[in-house]
Amino acid sequence: MTGRAKLQYCYELAFYPPRLNQVWQRLKTGAIPDLDELGHMLDTALLLHLALPSEGFASQRALEPPLDLLTR
Repeated sequence: MTGRAKLQYCYELAFYPPRLNQVWQRLKTGAIPDLDELGHMLDTALLLHLALPSEGFASQRALEPPLDLLTR
């Protein structure tokens, strides 16, 4: 699996519930050969959720600190 494919898979695990359901079913049946790699992908999927703001923001600029705080 390429790095890009792994990142896509992590995004799907984080934000596409059918993919997580598929992984869970495969895990229960023992059809996943590399559990360490799956663990890393699940960790990355969790990190993607941590990067989300706790409340809605209209733009990326809303997440940045005001300029006057940066010049102090």
